Amino acid sequence: LDLDRQENLIVSMDGSPNAEFWIIDTNQDSAVWSGALAKASGMKLGPTGSIYFVNYQRFLYKDEQGTPKENSEIFKRLNGNATDLDFDVNGNLYVGGTGSTIDVVDIYDDGGLTSGVTEGKNLDTLDIISLKVYNDYLYVLTTTISSDQAIYRIPILDNFGALGDLELVFDWSGYTNKQSSALCFTLSESGDLFVGSDADTQPLTFIQDGSPSGFYSSILTAPISYLAWGNGYYLYVINKTEETNRVQRIDTRMVGTDYYGRP
Repeated sequence: LDLDRQENLIVSMDGSPNAEFWIIDTNQDSAVWSGALAKASGMKLGPTGSIYFVNYQRFLYKDEQGTPKENSEIFKRLNGNATDLDFDVNGNLYVGGTGSTIDVVDIYDDGGLTSGVTEGKNLDTLDIISLKVYNDYLYVLTTTISSDQAIYRIPILDNFGALGDLELVFDWSGYTNKQSSALCFTLSESGDLFVGSDADTQPLTFIQDGSPSGFYSSILTAPISYLAWGNGYYLYVINKTEETNRVQRIDTRMVGTDYYGRP
């Protein structure tokens, strides 16, 4: 899911027989936003109002509002399978997933499927679950073949998206003793972390100055599989269980980090 500047919510749906994007306005009225070639594992609104999304494959997709499925397009071919993506303040789009590769995509490049895609970083044994730009850093939630999970940050070195060296931010597996899996994360305006997981007793974890604690643990239900800030105090979460399939919003009483792609 993602939101625009007017707080309209756009959700990727695995519809039958076709995947679609739906928009829900602030009055809770909903409609189809566009068709789609696949359900998104990660999505962001781009600066021109397009949706850019990935789905565990080596492709970056792009959709415009009102586009039927047959006119949807594969926008770029990537260097590895992609799970999530995010924009920086200069309009660079970072894409990463399994295969340990972070690509930097120039969304204004119209030279074909492979043009405008640069390998920004190879993380060796680390696969990416989720990623987020905060200030001049790219934060990544990673896992290994042995399911060791951690959050790192990588400095963004210039306006073209060059990336520096990894720095450990939080050892999730060490904190949970591998009793739960982190599924997504984001940051507040002040740099505090929110981590969504499949932990029954603490589905949303708030990490401030390296110190973790449960956030609304008595109210929220596991798993929390995706997070996106609105434009104020609300944090929107996807909560899908065998019984329910819903989007919830949480009044965090704090402001989220900027989402630079939103037009």
